[in-house]
Amino acid sequence: MINLKNIDEHWKILTGSIIILVLFGVLPSYWVSDWGWFSRSGALLVIYGIYIVWRDIKGGIHSALDLLDSAASEKLDEKSAEFTDLVKGTQKKNKRLYDTIEFLIIGAGTIIWAYGDLVNNACS
Repeated sequence: MINLKNIDEHWKILTGSIIILVLFGVLPSYWVSDWGWFSRSGALLVIYGIYIVWRDIKGGIHSALDLLDSAASEKLDEKSAEFTDLVKGTQKKNKRLYDTIEFLIIGAGTIIWAYGDLVNNACS
C-alpha cells in the first residue's frame, strides 16, 4: 500500500517553524542577551513559509493523496467513484488547512522580523 505519511504534513510544517524560531531565534537571543537574533529568525521563518507555499503550488504536499486516488481507481473499479469523492473532499479540506498554515507562518515571520528586536526593550 502507499506510504501515507505525507497526508498529515501540516504537523511537520508547524514543528519545523517552531524549531526555526527556537534554534535560530530564542536560544541565541537568550545566550547573548540580544533579541536581534529573534528578529532574524523571523526572516528565516518567512523564507521557510515561502518554501512551503512553493511546494504547495508545485503539488508536493498533496502527492500522497493523489497517489492514493490513482491506486484506488485501479483496485476498486466500480466503487472508485465514492472513494475519489472522499479523497477530493479530503484534499479540499487539506488545501484550506495548508493555506491557513502558510499564511500564519509568513505573517508570524514578518511580525517577528519587524518587531522581534523590541523584545530586548521589554526585557530590559
